[in-house]
Amino acid sequence: FFFLMIRRPPRSTQSRSSAASDVYKRQVNQDAFLAISNFLGTPDGTLFAVADGHGVNGHLVSSFVKANLPTHIETAARIRNDDSQGFRGALQAGFLTTEKELRSSGIDTAFSGTTTVAVVVRGTKAFVANVGDSRAIIARCNHHGSWSAAAMSRDHKADDPREMMRIHASGGRVESYKDYEGKPLGPARVWLKNENIPGLAMARSIGDRIAAQVGVIAEPEITEFDLTPDDQFIVIASDGVWEFLSNQEVLDLVIPFYQRGDADAACDCIVKQSHACWKKEDSVVDDITVIVVFLNVAGISIN
Repeated sequence: FFFLMIRRPPRSTQSRSSAASDVYKRQVNQDAFLAISNFLGTPDGTLFAVADGHGVNGHLVSSFVKANLPTHIETAARIRNDDSQGFRGALQAGFLTTEKELRSSGIDTAFSGTTTVAVVVRGTKAFVANVGDSRAIIARCNHHGSWSAAAMSRDHKADDPREMMRIHASGGRVESYKDYEGKPLGPARVWLKNENIPGLAMARSIGDRIAAQVGVIAEPEITEFDLTPDDQFIVIASDGVWEFLSNQEVLDLVIPFYQRGDADAACDCIVKQSHACWKKEDSVVDDITVIVVFLNVAGISIN
């Protein structure tokens, strides 16, 4: 388990965060996560990220992203304007530079890669850069005490119309596995036009050299949020959480722990609930990694 307390000066967003991975698993966990305070050399900057590796070398790819992405974002930010547009450009450059360096790293990425969802909190702004189907959500509670969950990122599933259009234009095809009777099995996947490879179940990733030939890209989708006193916490997780739990269900799991200020227990609860869902619904259990960030937007006191 990981626990980080971050204290910030006024006119910023204070946060308490915790992260956990599934401790029940016996095989190699291909997920990676990171939380870096004082990001970009400022006390009001924090980077959180989850990377969900897949394929034989998925754990190597997610570890490569963990080790290199923060530096590439910081390097790109130093040569750009210190405004929203400049930082969005730095996030994009950071992801694409990490992808470029991965190609010459010696890691075989023909059929291996990783998702990555990164959340950067800078003062009262949050930036989200996402590749793949890991996800970030934000929990809000208004002055009436009504809670709601909103997605901060979009899942890049292979059959998403915007993603599928690019894959088709690049000479790929999108369809599910077929059983011996030709009936579809499981989620939509990306294939070469005339070969049944690679069968990737997402439209964006870092790595996946074969899938990249037919339009799977490492370019992140970037969103920007102005944090308000209604914003209470952020959850960032691999699809080991989101496969069976909705945004609302994760919100409901975290609220009691948020109210008593225990981010560590919130993470543990999500991991245990996700693991139970996998055991009930499937014959295997996917890697499960989650970060919970309790926010304290300036002007409001939260225990």
